[in-house]
Amino acid sequence: MFRNIGRFIFLLVILMNLFISVMGQEVKVHPDDKLYDKVFIVRGKIDILNHPTLGKTEGRNISVLFQKVGCKTCLILTTSDSDGNYVIGLSKGKYKVIMRFVRGGSEPSFDLLAPSQPRILNVTKSNRPIEFNIQMMLSED
Repeated sequence: MFRNIGRFIFLLVILMNLFISVMGQEVKVHPDDKLYDKVFIVRGKIDILNHPTLGKTEGRNISVLFQKVGCKTCLILTTSDSDGNYVIGLSKGKYKVIMRFVRGGSEPSFDLLAPSQPRILNVTKSNRPIEFNIQMMLSED
C-alpha cells in the first residue's frame, strides 16, 4: 500500500514540475504578429452609372485610391477585377475615397465618383468584411 502511495506521490511531483516548467516558459511573439489583428477587410463592387453604350455596368479593372484622413502620404490603391469587385485591407480610421480622371497636359482633371457616392469610408473593428460599394460616372464630354 505504501509502495502505491509512494509511486503516486512521485508521479504527482513529476507532473507538477512538468506543468510548472511548461507554464513558466514565455512564448516569444514577434512584434509584427499583432499587426494582422489591426487590418480589416473592405470589399465592394464598382459600378459605372452612365456608360455611353451600356448604361449602368460593372466598373471593370478600375483603380480606386484610399487616403487616410489627416495623412497626405498614407495612400492605398486597389483595382477592381473583371466583374467590378475589389478587396482591400485597411487599418481602423477614416479614408477619403479618390477617383479622378487625369487627362494630362493643361487639361483639368475631374471627379469620377457619382454625386451620391460617400467620399469618406470609416473603417471600424469588425469580424466580418466591411461592404463599401462605389458608384462612378464617366465624363459627359
